[in-house]
Amino acid sequence: MPKISLSLLCLICFSNLIQAQKSKTYSASEIYQEVEKINVLASALYIAAHPDDENTRLITYLSNEVKAETAYLSLTRGNGGQNLISNELGNVLGVIRTQELLNARKIDGGVQYFSSANDFGFSKLPKEAYEKWNKNQITEEMIYLVRKLQPDIIINRFDHRTEGTTHGHHTASAQLSEQIFEKANDKNVFPDQLKKLSLWQPKRLFFNASWWFFGGKEQFKKADKSSYIPLQTGFYYPNLGRSNQEIAALSRSQHQSQGFGDMSARGEDIEYLELIKGPKLQNQQNLFEGIDITWKRVKNGEPIGKKVSQLLSNFNFKAPSKNIDALVEIYKMINALDNSMWKTQKMAEVQKCIALCAGLFLEISSEDQIITPGFDAVFKYEVINRSKYPMEIKEISILNNSFKKEMHTPLLPNQLLLDYFTTKIPSTIPYSNAEWLIDAKKSFYNQFDSHNELSASFQIKVKDIILSYNYPLVYKYKDEVKGEIYDNVLVLPDVSLRFEKEIYLSRNKDEIEITALLKSFRKNIKGTLELVYENAADGKIKSIPVHIPEALKTERVSFKIKPSEQNSETPLKLIFRTETDTFTEEVTLVAHNHIPTQVILSQAKTVVKNIKVATKGKKVGYIMGAGDKIPEGLVNLGYEVTLLNISEITAKNLAGYDAVLLGIRAFNTLNELKFKNKELFQYAENGGNVIVQYNTNHSLVTDEIAPYKLILSKDRITDEDAEIHFLKPDHKVLHYPNEISKEDFKGWIQEQGLYYANDFDRNHFVPVFESHDFDEPTTNGGLLIAKYGKGYYTYTGLSLFRQIPEGVPGAYKILANLIALNKDEK
Repeated sequence: MPKISLSLLCLICFSNLIQAQKSKTYSASEIYQEVEKINVLASALYIAAHPDDENTRLITYLSNEVKAETAYLSLTRGNGGQNLISNELGNVLGVIRTQELLNARKIDGGVQYFSSANDFGFSKLPKEAYEKWNKNQITEEMIYLVRKLQPDIIINRFDHRTEGTTHGHHTASAQLSEQIFEKANDKNVFPDQLKKLSLWQPKRLFFNASWWFFGGKEQFKKADKSSYIPLQTGFYYPNLGRSNQEIAALSRSQHQSQGFGDMSARGEDIEYLELIKGPKLQNQQNLFEGIDITWKRVKNGEPIGKKVSQLLSNFNFKAPSKNIDALVEIYKMINALDNSMWKTQKMAEVQKCIALCAGLFLEISSEDQIITPGFDAVFKYEVINRSKYPMEIKEISILNNSFKKEMHTPLLPNQLLLDYFTTKIPSTIPYSNAEWLIDAKKSFYNQFDSHNELSASFQIKVKDIILSYNYPLVYKYKDEVKGEIYDNVLVLPDVSLRFEKEIYLSRNKDEIEITALLKSFRKNIKGTLELVYENAADGKIKSIPVHIPEALKTERVSFKIKPSEQNSETPLKLIFRTETDTFTEEVTLVAHNHIPTQVILSQAKTVVKNIKVATKGKKVGYIMGAGDKIPEGLVNLGYEVTLLNISEITAKNLAGYDAVLLGIRAFNTLNELKFKNKELFQYAENGGNVIVQYNTNHSLVTDEIAPYKLILSKDRITDEDAEIHFLKPDHKVLHYPNEISKEDFKGWIQEQGLYYANDFDRNHFVPVFESHDFDEPTTNGGLLIAKYGKGYYTYTGLSLFRQIPEGVPGAYKILANLIALNKDEK
């Protein structure tokens, strides 16, 4: 029975469930900063393609120095990228990067938005993005965003004029931004939007240049920057106790899955912007020149500006609650204005400042992190006014008013109101899920709606006005080491269904075992588990009764089936039926220590593939890099796989393995390879077989990633169907133990390969094939094999890490042949 050493894999794949965001507390100086924002009516929109594309220094400057309402639109959620913190890719990675971006905005003061564009992986030209995104849909969403937010200025991270010099998504984001700049003010463009929104014309469009557009910092220093606006952004904010760069570094460092931890900086700093559209600036330090960003821009708003200025002049830092009277008056004045975007925005800001000045703490927490529809749950509310300002709580409610309590209770100074209550969770409440995976378009429009099913509402009376505060329900507990821990409350189905493997290989076996895992989220789950063909017309295969008496327990259920001999693959799914309900979904919990726990619901399914793959050799060692699922694929092929601890690697310890594989980006992520590379070389020289998968050509921990000269490039083949031409048709890797042909490179997903080598020792490394993207030069650095001593050393940029989890037959055959390189042909 093939086996895999899982102890290290568990450490790599899963992190502890820890801390969602606590309610932020503000010092008096930070409250003052918030009040200052009330008096600034400026709006900026920053646009790029992915999470981590944004310039946090500029966003921090706009939101904290200018005090403008600053939004970042990331067209995608980054689900097509790589991951440095776990082996989670695809949609799970998109969920992680979404939360990282939201965390970043909480630090730099910006507001985050996404379009429905899918990050399908690297593209070289924007036309590829337009084809797969639905250009018209994304254009409609961007225009909606501009009409909704009414930005005075728009800033692009990328240059719309430089196709082919960067990721096609990057250029597409800039081109779309440039195209919609005037269209948002055209009544003939998406006129249905005007039923709810108004036309809007931003004043200026900028391109935010960076040194990496020029190939490096030294090249940028020498470049002619006379066409750029040198914007000073190196400010220090006494109220916050940090420099602009320090805040931006904290924000940037939230992108942990991309390895973008940043060092803080201080002192002068310059951002370079090129004016693309709009009037030239006379004062290059004022991007909003010619725009009235005071209350004068709103009809009857000038008296409000004077009132806020008066409050700022007389602000009481020692007793912030003494500022509340003025804030209440400002609230009333704004409320009397005609409806507008600024009225809505500023009323929310004033309401927030009132709560901050009173030291209001409003929270409802769940006793259990997981709640299930139709069953009782226990909650606790905590309400306290930590000031002497008189207030009254009128009402609390949760879950769309499924529980509501009228209170009419004075909030006496520093007197905590705390109580527990039990309520039945509505059967209609939707499960927790990443909405953008279900309906990306709907998710885009829902971003502008603050409604949240899992929210708590507090009605607070302040003088003669009633303010409604809405906060998410939270789950919190005490960790003996870390103290108070906050996380999300999760609404989950009674049970999660999952196949043990994403794919099963039949490999000519008469019968294979399919294992299903059922995890209960409440007590006493009883029902029948059915294994069925995904095509319902094909009917049920087998059913087994299941009883799980305890919550949070997993039951293993095995089925033995004979795969269809007529079909190359057999898609299967699971159905669990109780007396009252039917469940079909797998619950994936995405848990990392820097983001709150997220949920992905998906159909519980797998596929049995009839793949004829011969293997030679048995024991494979695997050194995990940035994280991938190749080990599971190797187990599917029948290998015994051990995940190797890099610190324990020696040529002697590796001697018992038929092959040692390095996971993706191992030479980017494992510092020990500075020294352990020599052990790998020695193992190969002694007759071993080392297979190195792709690494990026920057941030290598050592230049010696092979025993012979090997220089990586940014060359990649984004067309997964690009034709292969074999340079060494007689090479062993193409014939033993499987015959490899061009057909084996068909049916690949997302890309053929990436970070191919472009300079290598041709006396030793043998390039096996060449290929190219449309209308581009041919590259032959995708699979290089060198005989080294008695063994072999291989580098491959082929995207096996994408193909193997998807069950691409040709990728399995290629991988099996690479592992067999040092085996005699018999």
